[in-house]
Amino acid sequence: MLYDDDSYSHSRGPHDFAGRIRDLNLGADQLRELGASQVSTGLEDYLTRRLAGEQQGTWLDNIGFGAVALGAEIFGVVDLFGIDAKLKHLSDAEKRRAGAQGFELLSEGEEGVFHLLRRLHREAGSPISLSRRNYGCLFNWLEQSHAEQYEPLRDIVRKFFIETYPIGEGELVLGKACTSRCVHSVETLRRELGLGRRQTVELLGANGFLRPDPQADNSAKGVVLDAQALAPLVKSFAGAICQVAAQKKINAPRAQFGALVAGGIISPIAGSPVGRPYYDEKQLDAFLASIAPHTTVAKADGLVGIQSVCRKAVAGAVDVVRLIQSGELKTVVRNVEQDGYLSVLLDPAEVAEALCLIRPDGYLRSTLASFLGVNASALRHLVDTGHLKLVRARHPVSRKSVQVVPYDVVDQFVERYVPAKHYAEFLGGSTRKVGDQLIEERVPFIQLPEECGGRIFRRSDVLFGMEELANRLPLSHDEIAWPEL
Repeated sequence: MLYDDDSYSHSRGPHDFAGRIRDLNLGADQLRELGASQVSTGLEDYLTRRLAGEQQGTWLDNIGFGAVALGAEIFGVVDLFGIDAKLKHLSDAEKRRAGAQGFELLSEGEEGVFHLLRRLHREAGSPISLSRRNYGCLFNWLEQSHAEQYEPLRDIVRKFFIETYPIGEGELVLGKACTSRCVHSVETLRRELGLGRRQTVELLGANGFLRPDPQADNSAKGVVLDAQALAPLVKSFAGAICQVAAQKKINAPRAQFGALVAGGIISPIAGSPVGRPYYDEKQLDAFLASIAPHTTVAKADGLVGIQSVCRKAVAGAVDVVRLIQSGELKTVVRNVEQDGYLSVLLDPAEVAEALCLIRPDGYLRSTLASFLGVNASALRHLVDTGHLKLVRARHPVSRKSVQVVPYDVVDQFVERYVPAKHYAEFLGGSTRKVGDQLIEERVPFIQLPEECGGRIFRRSDVLFGMEELANRLPLSHDEIAWPEL
């Protein structure tokens, strides 16, 4: 370590080191006595060997000599003395300690630098907005040191910032534009989706990115989320609109819009929060294109809108829309005084005729009871106990609302159970005798009240149950449920 003496003249230039030494009038022996011997640090050893042209097999070999020396010192100063430390205010001994500490960090590469930066991030309260004051002299040095030799160090710090803060593509970070976003905050995601903050938080909660919280706004405070994991959500909901906006876009009354959604003509975007569906504008545009009128009229006698057609033809909006989409209606014109859904005018008589004889995909209760070989009470019991379920449909002739058991529900039922009637038909015997024999053999069956007629057994416990099923399937449901049509 060199001798430190403030008493010599400063009249010489700041770089005339030899002259300043001469001013001290110290001989060689005195100089040797004043020098203090000390063990070299890791940084000093590395730089000495590097000056000698030795390759030391670390990533630092590819960085400028000055970048390693000054970089180690700056990182060490921040690590030992804090972000507010000033290099010019530190003693030579403190700078030497800082250089040694910083060299240890840099020797570990990206992980060593990240370890320091993560600590500074935590000490700042883990903010989600990048601020230079949280990294002090380190940030200022990297930002102001424009020499190319410092770029590898800037790259590591830049990578940490981009992976830690919601920095978007194209934003400048230490002089370079971010090439791709790594994390989102609720605010950046909200802007990208075009939604409000509360709606965005609800959307994140509905899709498992945030824990549901009654205080929705507070549950996302200080949260950053993986942008790659959010990419499918962003793709689905970017530009999405709420239900009120969707109704206005297609110009459909609320009841009609609800019927179209219930019938699957229009579908909310998958992953929409419960009670707050969102819709894709492209899907709505495609729907409007599918019912676009063929001609335009100023006055159409006898023609009415879809809403009125539904009342006159005893039909549902879904049935009418499907007729338009399939091209089965010749008269589809546009009212020039309206737009979208309400602009479509139809002939009620033509619609009623086209809707006639369209079979619902299900059995009437009476028809299904006959098919299964049970009476009405037994079928009602099967519905009440959850073995079968009823849904609303329209009768193919009267167009009145009726309840039917869907074909897929019947399929599931016969795969699990075999009615005595079906098994007797397969064996070529009497239904009553076959049923009595199975009961004598203690085959499990569905317990029915006394007023119920017919017997139904668990298929897996019947000797030829699976053979009977293979012989019966696939069922021609339409021919069984609606034979007269």
